[in-house]
Amino acid sequence: NKIDLAGAVKSNLHEMRVQARGAEIWLILAQLDTKGDCTGCHEGFAQSQEEQFAAAASAAKQAIAKLQPMVSDEAEKKTLGSLGSGLDRWVSLYGDYTSLAKRRQFPEAHEILNGQINPILQEADKATEQLVELQHRSLQASSRAAESSVSRNRWIASLLGALSVAAVVGLLLLGRKIT
Repeated sequence: NKIDLAGAVKSNLHEMRVQARGAEIWLILAQLDTKGDCTGCHEGFAQSQEEQFAAAASAAKQAIAKLQPMVSDEAEKKTLGSLGSGLDRWVSLYGDYTSLAKRRQFPEAHEILNGQINPILQEADKATEQLVELQHRSLQASSRAAESSVSRNRWIASLLGALSVAAVVGLLLLGRKIT
C-alpha cells in the first residue's frame, strides 16, 4: 500500500545516510592513519559501506517507482519527482565524494559533502515527511468517503426496504379487494 511504500522510501533514505556516514568515518580515519596501521586491516570496510549504500539507494528507487502509478494528486507527484531527482543527484555526488576522498583530495570532497550533498539531504527529509503526511491525508480522506458511502447506502437500503414493505401491503390489500 502507499503508506508502506512511503515508509520504505523514508527507511531506505535513512539507511543510505547511515552507510554514507560509515564510509565517511572510514575515509577520515584513512586521512589520519598515515602509517596504515588501522585502515590497512579494514580495507574492505569502505567498499562494503558503499555497496550497502548502493543497495539502499536501489531499494528507495524501487519504492518510488512502485508509488508513482499509485498517486494521482499533483502534490504527491511533485514530491515523488523531487525525491527521485534528489536521490539520483545524491548517488552521483556521493560517488564523486568517495572518489575524491580515496585520492586524498579531502578539501574538494568536503566541499561536495557540505556544499551539495547536505542540501539535497535536507530537501529529501522534507520531501519524505511530506510524502508520508500526504499518504496519511489520502487514507483519512478515503476513510471519510467510505464512511459517507456506507451511511448513504444504509439510507438507500432502508428506503428500499420501506418501499418493498409498502408494495407488499398494497398487493395484499389489492388481493383482498379482488377476492
